[in-house]
Amino acid sequence: MTRSALLSIVLPLLIASILLLVPAHAAGTLPTPWKSADIGTVGVPGSASVKAGVWTVTASGEDIYGTADSFRFAYRLLRGDGQITARVVSYQRKDMWTKVGVMVRATTDAGAPFADVLVTPDHGAEFQYRSTAAGETQTTDQVPSPTPYWLKLTRAGSLLTGYVSKDGIRWEERGKATITLAPDVLIGLCVTSHKNDVLTEAKIDSVSVKQVSAKL
Repeated sequence: MTRSALLSIVLPLLIASILLLVPAHAAGTLPTPWKSADIGTVGVPGSASVKAGVWTVTASGEDIYGTADSFRFAYRLLRGDGQITARVVSYQRKDMWTKVGVMVRATTDAGAPFADVLVTPDHGAEFQYRSTAAGETQTTDQVPSPTPYWLKLTRAGSLLTGYVSKDGIRWEERGKATITLAPDVLIGLCVTSHKNDVLTEAKIDSVSVKQVSAKL
């Protein structure tokens, strides 16, 4: 067998073995146990990936508001008490109400109870919540939120509290709500373009989920 013929056999095998050693999320997918899904009816399917610590979430969707939501959710399970912290690095303004934030949610149903704290391009940061399935969404007043901007959402039993920060050190409470939830909830990143036929793209880093307790 000639040297060139040997290389034609060995080289593909070597490349394949190297690819098997690369973690799946290094190529831009999601690390275990994270998942991603469109919630509600969206006009254009979204996506979520993470590479080198930077999350990229694309989303269409009508809104996260009212009695049912329409957005992209990158999430994982939270059992009991805990929190999520993230820094919104940048996002595309597709509407004055384009939204990027962190969320705790009962289920992936469009009308599920939830709480979130998020940023918008024209109206600033706000805390939102829906306390019952298919109930109306409540919201706080907004404050300016120039990117990069930090967000934090904590769960302590039935109490959900949202915080914002310019530096990730000094935090300001934006709102809180009491919501009856099962021990297991979904926690993660939420994005909606607020234009259901148009995708927005958000860049988010410093994403951290901490489980404080497995008991409520």
